[in-house]
Amino acid sequence: MDIDRLQSRLRRIGVDVPKNTLKRWAYDGLIARPHRYKKGRGGGKGRAVSWDRAAIADAAALWAVREASSRKLLPSKKRIDVIKHAVSHVYEYPFAIYALRPGDPIDAVALKFVDEGFPGLTLFPGRTLPDRSDALNSLVVVWICAKEKARRIKPIPQPVRVTLHWKPIKEISDTERTIVESYKLEKTTIDLADRDEVIHCIGGVDLRKWGLSLFSTSS
Repeated sequence: MDIDRLQSRLRRIGVDVPKNTLKRWAYDGLIARPHRYKKGRGGGKGRAVSWDRAAIADAAALWAVREASSRKLLPSKKRIDVIKHAVSHVYEYPFAIYALRPGDPIDAVALKFVDEGFPGLTLFPGRTLPDRSDALNSLVVVWICAKEKARRIKPIPQPVRVTLHWKPIKEISDTERTIVESYKLEKTTIDLADRDEVIHCIGGVDLRKWGLSLFSTSS
């Protein structure tokens, strides 16, 4: 698709980004870059570019992070690379860190995706490492929710809960010839919510329930 169509599809989900900004994001490697090709017969001379569908979700996620950030934390390539690195882990394995939300009832468990040792935390605001971790976690949630909404042509400003559904599987280790348990991502679903949220489920069980009894810590 050409850049006009890319803009049109983004506006359909509530994202308005100038053409020059889209081009700059692509040039900086923040969103999927367009493919260059030679025009065929009847198309005139010279080269043209075609934007991939992946650019829609990338641009929507980047726009959402920009909207959720303060002016002091405008997206930079380094920050976006850290966010995307964390997001890639979320889709690879249902790992998470659990903590009780301060001031909430005892059964209110927060799910996080990066801890105080995650690379790149110095790029995010906060006086302490836990504060920086919270800042990154919030943007990881924004990024994932925006991409999932864009893939389904849903309004980006509308808060949703994204659920990653995992199936436990057992595999034989090639090195030790032992059975190890792993997980396969079967699907992702979204539902309307009061705020953007991302949760993991294994066999239909929300892992925050496990976190309350096994892994939660006061924060």
